[in-house]
Amino acid sequence: MKENAQYQQVADSLATSFKERGWRPGQQLPSVRELARTHGVSVFTVSKALKLLAVQGVVERRWGVGCFLSSKFHPARPPRREPVVGILLDPQRVPGSGWSQTLLEGFLAGIASEGARAKYVSWEPGLTVGPEIDGLLVGSYLPSGDARANWERIAAWLRMPIAGRFPVVCADFDFPGGDSVQIDNAGALAQAARYLVQLGHREIAYLSAPNSRTSKERLEGLREALREHGLAHDERLVWRITPSPHISYEQFPAFHAARQFTAICCYEDLSACGVIKAARERGLRVPEDLSVVGCGNLPLGEFANVPLTTLDVRTPALTKRAVRLLLDRIRGGGGEAEKIRVPAELIVRGSTGPCGA
Repeated sequence: MKENAQYQQVADSLATSFKERGWRPGQQLPSVRELARTHGVSVFTVSKALKLLAVQGVVERRWGVGCFLSSKFHPARPPRREPVVGILLDPQRVPGSGWSQTLLEGFLAGIASEGARAKYVSWEPGLTVGPEIDGLLVGSYLPSGDARANWERIAAWLRMPIAGRFPVVCADFDFPGGDSVQIDNAGALAQAARYLVQLGHREIAYLSAPNSRTSKERLEGLREALREHGLAHDERLVWRITPSPHISYEQFPAFHAARQFTAICCYEDLSACGVIKAARERGLRVPEDLSVVGCGNLPLGEFANVPLTTLDVRTPALTKRAVRLLLDRIRGGGGEAEKIRVPAELIVRGSTGPCGA
């Protein structure tokens, strides 16, 4: 092999080895003799190779000290694969409609827009997540069966060391000590209550979901807004039922007959639609005799016989923030747990009006 070709080959070999072995700028090279022995060439050939690398800016020669990787040297980085975001799902309760489906679709859209890849992870007690998952999204739609017991199992799993091996972001519910992105539930109902008070309403009922932290936060927001106006809220105006258009429709007559109120805020839009149907069948005019507010801004509310005033909980904003927070954690963003609250927007339609209009 000709001498010129040989020292160029040694120079290329050295540059490649620096990159592959993860050498860093400023790191000292072995002696010329050691490099010559390693490459099976003469000291003269290695010296010429190092001179060439110095001209190329790969190494710096410090007379009397040795050779060092140049401060301009940047090791080659392996191609960056797209992050894989796991979405925790219960195989017995895959979201198929309403808020749950909207939340899941928001996750998928947010993951795609960030250039990441989604992968479903089936929930089961003692779950082990595969190494291909870089982080996990956990949504409020998850529990099936005995929801409270299942939430306790999920919470216990989130506290286990295995769940601490990758970032987890909870969406639409809070997990103590962990990252979460939620709707500002208290602020949402406070906004609705202030609007109703401005319309002259003083007795405002609330259709609440039992054993729901979200519902409790909303109720507190409603009461706080009433307190701002010097109004107390009667506990008898809290209607605790399973949110459902069928249940609210069937049970509204009995609830209304035993109480006096001119407005009602509902936990979600479907129950509000059931209330409106039952109220009109009882001869109540909506909104002249009864104002009704939903929550969720589902499409059906806009096109109902009485267009529904509702709180838009801005699912796209919630899911986008959750996905971005998770990807920030995956990419090395540390720090204390974040508790992000996304504000809701009051959408005024035909189901609300002045009191006694």
